[in-house]
Amino acid sequence: MQSAVEQPPRFVGRWTGTYVINAFVVVWVLVVGFGFGGWASITNFVRQIDTFGLFTKCYQCPTPPIPDASWPFPGGLHNLTLLPPAPAPSPAHFFRHHRHHSRGL
Repeated sequence: MQSAVEQPPRFVGRWTGTYVINAFVVVWVLVVGFGFGGWASITNFVRQIDTFGLFTKCYQCPTPPIPDASWPFPGGLHNLTLLPPAPAPSPAHFFRHHRHHSRGL
């Protein structure tokens, strides 16, 4: 402090005010950043465990059986005019180039 070229401004409180401001910033980061941030992370983690469980119930299990195709329509799907039209694909659909099925070379 003695060999400093200039002292901090008077409205800051010279060296004492500078140290107080720096201490406040350090305490703020520790309490708000690590304290509340850690608390929010742990709370979210516990909520996810309560919702989904810690581990999956069954890894790579066989797929469940397909329900009866006539379930939503007791008479079957003979009259498709009752269904609303399907929405058009988004423009992004046409820019994704990937193949779903591989064909012989």
